[in-house]
Amino acid sequence: MTIKYCEKCGGYTPEGFALCPPCMKLAGAEDSEVQTVAELLDVVNIINIGDTDASRRAAIESILKIKNRIEGAKP
Repeated sequence: MTIKYCEKCGGYTPEGFALCPPCMKLAGAEDSEVQTVAELLDVVNIINIGDTDASRRAAIESILKIKNRIEGAKP
């Protein structure tokens, strides 16, 4: 899976999705759909880590977002 660009704003979105999570929310998508796309984007950032500082930074930020979601889900 790769990162593509949002058709509306040019932001990042996972392959297979036309809109990024913020644009999906503005278009009226349900919160669960927006959250799923955001989670996929985090996973794609980790999978596509490269040799650049920017890709490493994106991967680390995605790992921290996933960690925060997991900790938030604990009872």
